[in-house]
Amino acid sequence: MQLINAILLATAATAHVLTKRCSPYPNPDMYLGYDPPSPCWHTHTTACVNHIMNGTEQYVSESRHTAVIFPVSDYCFGYIAEEQAREADGRVTWGWRKKHGKLTRVPGTDILVITEMTDEAVKRYKSMTY
Repeated sequence: MQLINAILLATAATAHVLTKRCSPYPNPDMYLGYDPPSPCWHTHTTACVNHIMNGTEQYVSESRHTAVIFPVSDYCFGYIAEEQAREADGRVTWGWRKKHGKLTRVPGTDILVITEMTDEAVKRYKSMTY
């Protein structure tokens, strides 16, 4: 009984420093079987808050509803290509087009250009930090 009380006391004492772990959302119909908490060109905190990945730069034009992000990795561009292929085929997607806008790689570079962003997406991107 004392051990249980000690564990409960220790848990209560450290509860304020515990942080939620942000995990992908399982969905067997999606590519790789899950919905990631953030797109591959961003990262996220343990509380699932998206932010700009270290080592990348992000520029947002509110008037043009456009974002430019670089450098973006080849594996990320592979995920983007898969997302676009799934959208074209009518398969389940991660919803990146709807959430972020039209994703385009500048040919021969590691630059991602996002156009046709909604006002909500522009607002989210402008408020992101590293």
